[in-house]
Amino acid sequence: MTGGGLSPVSMRISSWALTAGVNTTSMISHSHAPIPFMQVMPLSEIKRIHDTKSDTETYKGVAAELAKLTGDKRFNDYWAFIDNKHYAKPYIQRVLDHSNMMKGYKVEKLLKLAKEGTPVMMMGRTYPKFIGYDQSNESKPWYNKTGRLEFYRDEPEFKEYGENLPLHREPIDSTFYEPNTIIAQPHPLINPKTPEDYGIF
Repeated sequence: MTGGGLSPVSMRISSWALTAGVNTTSMISHSHAPIPFMQVMPLSEIKRIHDTKSDTETYKGVAAELAKLTGDKRFNDYWAFIDNKHYAKPYIQRVLDHSNMMKGYKVEKLLKLAKEGTPVMMMGRTYPKFIGYDQSNESKPWYNKTGRLEFYRDEPEFKEYGENLPLHREPIDSTFYEPNTIIAQPHPLINPKTPEDYGIF
């Protein structure tokens, strides 16, 4: 079960060993040095001990209740492939097809390789991987509005979240209170909205 904290509802979530959905992620070492492999998590063959759900099954359940409350079927449509036929595979394939470093892989083949214990390389241009190779070595533009390395973001959402200037946020699990606090000296350009601004408290 996940930590409920102040949540009015707690749900039983399966451990990764009992997952009923396909998932992938990049691998990192304990030193956070990039490792050029993709970690593929296939369906578990271990029977669930209790009445638990995977993360995505929980999201789908919440969405179904929201669909009932609002009458908006898009809540259900969004999670349509989280079921015992697809196991989220269409979503994973969509991510693979539209990513720089995994395009060309097929989810079914990745699952077969994972079951055999065969690692899968991510197709980066360098090893060790580093961000900005194309820009620093080939003068390609950065993937933003100006095409240049930016240290100020003028978009409303960056201002709203207080992240329009480079700063540090306290990791969310660094304390029991999970504040995700901005660690920065007061500055006139850093003025994030608060929970009260969103009507939460």
